[in-house]
Amino acid sequence: MFSIDKVCDELLVGKDDLADWVRGRKNNGMFLNTKDEATQKAYGEIIKNIVDSNTYTKHALDIFFKTNNADPWLIAADIGLEMS
Repeated sequence: MFSIDKVCDELLVGKDDLADWVRGRKNNGMFLNTKDEATQKAYGEIIKNIVDSNTYTKHALDIFFKTNNADPWLIAADIGLEMS
């Protein structure tokens, strides 16, 4: 089982058993780095497509793109790392 560094960061904000569990596994290879070129490119394309769609309110975009939201990064990593 693995995830990405952005999910790790999001979970570490918590002060619960899950955050403690993640903290103990942060550096064991379970969380893939999202700084690779393919994931970064995919993230940019996701952002552009969502903004260009004119479908979402500014408030919805602010929530989706906030710094500690791993959701768009999960999609980008799936595309960039060819996980699906």
